[in-house]
Amino acid sequence: MKRLVIFTVGKTHSGKTTFAKELEQHLQNSVVIDRDNHAEFIQTYYKSLLPKQGVNTLKDAISRTIVDYAVPLFSGVLLLLKKCLVGNKLSLRMAMCCHQ
Repeated sequence: MKRLVIFTVGKTHSGKTTFAKELEQHLQNSVVIDRDNHAEFIQTYYKSLLPKQGVNTLKDAISRTIVDYAVPLFSGVLLLLKKCLVGNKLSLRMAMCCHQ
């Protein structure tokens, strides 16, 4: 079975979330994986673990865990990924997981 992965990329307040949520409503067995939620979770509950500078590797680890969990559940259907920079390691990993 094939999986379709949609990455939404755009400037702040450009409508990525609105687009992803609307698309999710029209497509069966789809899921939006929103990295903003992961950042908010860390900011709320684990603020002391935020890096002082550089990449937020904790957010990346949470996103990877959610993708690894979601892929088998949504096998052969649409998996929507929001706010992922195309070409970064996490986006490539997500795409490869969904391709298997």
